[in-house]
Amino acid sequence: MTELIVDVDRAVIAEMSVAAAVIATIEVTAGIGGPQGPAGVVSVPMTIRGDMFVGVGVVPFPLAQDVTVVDALVAMAIGPVGADLVFDILSNGVSIVTVTVPDGSRTSSPLLSLSIPLVAGDILTVDVLQVGSTVPGAYATIVLVVA
Repeated sequence: MTELIVDVDRAVIAEMSVAAAVIATIEVTAGIGGPQGPAGVVSVPMTIRGDMFVGVGVVPFPLAQDVTVVDALVAMAIGPVGADLVFDILSNGVSIVTVTVPDGSRTSSPLLSLSIPLVAGDILTVDVLQVGSTVPGAYATIVLVVA
């Protein structure tokens, strides 16, 4: 497994200066016959620590190579209560996929039918469009599966 970790101590979320530690990781799976999946499949997890806030442009993440997004998922330590939690994933400021964690849940459903091409140099960001109204949700890991 090849892993690249970027740790950012402060992220600016929408017109707020919110202290948030964010980690972006790229993991390359073992390949056909390996324990983790088919050749060429890569996951790009982006973790947002702490309570969720409505905001834009969380942690710019530059792509080093051309990829195709084939799935997008979210898992939470604490799920939203009172409303769905909605993430918008953008490439160069343009929405490529929206992922929802339903009210009372800690995970989104897989979006297995995706085929979104991205090129080296594209900058990925995450917007938090909506949080739970009673409990906003906390500690989210947003995973893009790319090939």
